Amino acid sequence: MKKNLFKDISIIAHRGLHNQKISENSILAFREACKKNMPIELDIHLLQDHNIIVYHDDYVKVKNKKKPLKEITYQQLQTNFPINNPEIPLFKTALEEVNGKVPILIEIKTDQKFKKLEKETIKILKNYKGLYFIQSFRLRSILYLKRKLHCKIGLLIHTKTNTQKNWFFNPIILKILKIDFLSYPFKNIPNKKIEKLNKKIPVLLWTIHNEKEQKCAENYCDAVIFENTSCEIN
Repeated sequence: MKKNLFKDISIIAHRGLHNQKISENSILAFREACKKNMPIELDIHLLQDHNIIVYHDDYVKVKNKKKPLKEITYQQLQTNFPINNPEIPLFKTALEEVNGKVPILIEIKTDQKFKKLEKETIKILKNYKGLYFIQSFRLRSILYLKRKLHCKIGLLIHTKTNTQKNWFFNPIILKILKIDFLSYPFKNIPNKKIEKLNKKIPVLLWTIHNEKEQKCAENYCDAVIFENTSCEIN
């Protein structure tokens, strides 16, 4: 029988509630989501100095060149690098802002060598009292974190994956690996295998942009990760 993992959760704000004035994955975006009692999806990376930041891309732009995040420090990020988003917060600062007000869906990025980001994430989350879930594209990260943290952890599926031939459609394998949920790209819907799988395991769909897409997603998932293009922020 499928666990009701996302009880009372139907929409998760993709990188917080942001718009042209409020940057994605920023403290303001998370504050707005909390005001609307909306769960938050966010992305985390490890810097050279072992600080964890909330940011989506693996790099920042430095004078029209890409600089990998893993090669810079947080101080450099704050002082020397002209970047698109000047409001990049530390992960621990984001957690302090949310402070259990809403659930958080944390994506563990895969630009670092395995275990580096995972170990630092564990240190921070062990002191966090709010509800959170973790997801990652990297299976090794999921299996490692399952042993270290008492939370629900899901597998992200990439849009470029040849989904018709992959093992993650098999609920028995997912159960053996103790994967708690699947996070699947909406652009690959409709998919009869996902519809069938959702009867056995919770499924999230990403990324939804409007009510029409949300309606289409309902038969395939328990909750959606929603880009806030239709959300009004004052």
